[in-house]
Amino acid sequence: MTKILIVEDESVTALGLSKSIERLGYSVSAVADSGEGALQKVKEQVPDLALMDIMLKGKMDGIEMAEEMRARFDVPVVFLTAYDDEKMLERAKAAGPFGYIVKPFDERTLHSTIEMALHKHEMEKELRRAKKEAEEATELKDKFVSLVAHDLRSPLGNILGYLKLLRDDKDHALCEDHREIIERVVFQGEHLVEMIQELLDVSRIKSGKIRPRLKFHDAHFLITQILETLRYEAEKKGIELVCEIPARTRIHADYDLFCQVIKNLVFNAVKFCKKGDRVTLFVPHGAPSTVAVKDTGAGIEKDRHAALFKYEEHTSTTGTAGERGTGFGLPLSRDIMLAHGGALEFESTPGKGSVFYARLPLVRPVILIADDDAGTRLLLKKLLGEMDVYILEAGNGREALNELAGNKVHLVLADIKMPELDGFELLENIKNNPCIQDIPVIVLTADRGERTRERIFRLGADDFVNKPITREDLVPRIGRYIGTFGN
Repeated sequence: MTKILIVEDESVTALGLSKSIERLGYSVSAVADSGEGALQKVKEQVPDLALMDIMLKGKMDGIEMAEEMRARFDVPVVFLTAYDDEKMLERAKAAGPFGYIVKPFDERTLHSTIEMALHKHEMEKELRRAKKEAEEATELKDKFVSLVAHDLRSPLGNILGYLKLLRDDKDHALCEDHREIIERVVFQGEHLVEMIQELLDVSRIKSGKIRPRLKFHDAHFLITQILETLRYEAEKKGIELVCEIPARTRIHADYDLFCQVIKNLVFNAVKFCKKGDRVTLFVPHGAPSTVAVKDTGAGIEKDRHAALFKYEEHTSTTGTAGERGTGFGLPLSRDIMLAHGGALEFESTPGKGSVFYARLPLVRPVILIADDDAGTRLLLKKLLGEMDVYILEAGNGREALNELAGNKVHLVLADIKMPELDGFELLENIKNNPCIQDIPVIVLTADRGERTRERIFRLGADDFVNKPITREDLVPRIGRYIGTFGN
């Protein structure tokens, strides 16, 4: 039988409700006249439903009590009230009630409201169960894919290795027909290895095992390096690779993962270009943390746009020189960008080419200066003024820890000699705290002794700068950690 808890501070109303509930075929599990009393009753016996007066005496009103019951015991609540107050109604709606009855009410209204609330709650539980089962099934599928892919990669790599030895054996040269067969097998095998690796990457991204390790980078330098690795393949097809990204373009990204995205976009662009085409990388106007890859190739038909980032859709097509892909590159790249808090978007015109936009969040570096000397802090602020950074200040190590607890900091400049908590103690606190231990720390010191330097690095400092501080010494060291000197 359905058990209903009545929470009502008017004894006459509570008695009338109890009788109505029993006449309607339900059971009254308990009656309470306050939020605290109701909480105790629920702890003793969890009901199937609570009828809750909004205006209750005591520390907790009915709305607060409903939130507590939902969060801790998953008990659906129907609110009862004699007041039609707009602000109170808004608060009540935010608590997620399963019904709302204005006093006085008749038994028909009470019955229909209770039945609807019970049905709604059962549907919610079914949805939660279905969601959990789906998530567990997805997790199991991802684990299976990961295990199978991992176990396939090693033996397949060995097979390819033996085939290449056979192909390249000069003492026992193959006839041309057999050599061509082995070349085809090796080509197909390498394509399969690439697919297995991308399956592993997809599995790790989906399971959360790959998390971006975000640092500041010079996008111009990063893109130039990537293009050099792809230039040979592009030149073989007669395609020009152009980097129009200005020097000192700062981005905040995981180096390896973001490189994987850009390599994939450039490879795809080259794949669908022909002799005389061009692939250009640039920063779109008004989007300083976005890298765009534009090509003058074949473009993408409109009916393929919707499926381009879906793993379940086979979107890989043969390139202009017969190149093949796995079909996982773009969906994986999109997931990598999402893991960065960014996005991967595109626009394309068939016969004219495509533009893909790898959009990263725009992040301004935050530098914490911890030094008890106001003059030194002022000097550092002037030296850092040209670097497009946000500066926090602390007069000692204790203040610095408070700033680190309340702000996202990308670099710490810390003096050694400070009151309350000196630079050594601050450094030790930072490097022993898993939440902030990855923040680079540059130590500032007038002590040039070898023992001080050894202690600084033993405690985990990333670099140090001697006092008196000069621009030539400080700025390049800071540049290593915040990328460049502005966008």
